[in-house]
Amino acid sequence: RSTTIGRKPNMTESAKLRQIQILSTMLDVIHGQLLDFPEHLAACWNYSSNLVEGKDAMNVGQLLGWDKDSLMTYYTQESAKHKSSVSLHENEKSIIVPPPLQLFMNRLIRANERVAKTCRRQLNRLI
Repeated sequence: RSTTIGRKPNMTESAKLRQIQILSTMLDVIHGQLLDFPEHLAACWNYSSNLVEGKDAMNVGQLLGWDKDSLMTYYTQESAKHKSSVSLHENEKSIIVPPPLQLFMNRLIRANERVAKTCRRQLNRLI
């Protein structure tokens, strides 16, 4: 479940819009850095995936000195503290991103996907 609802329950639409725009802008900056300086790229990972679904977090963990078993143990313990099997209901989603802001949120999602795609492409060129 999202912590966004509990974090700032009275956040105005304009504040939410500003937050979405700032995140989108930062992703654009990251994208530009990936294109301009691919030789400085060390790793890419999907922070939304877990260790079982993908290799991303495991690869970064090993890059930072974790062995596979220790990282899996730590990850399992930490993710159990924060995970919920209950998905957000539509009305909860509209509280986080009101319908008038959905267009901006879609742009943020596309920017995030573009960064992920570019990161993987650049990393594969360096390997």
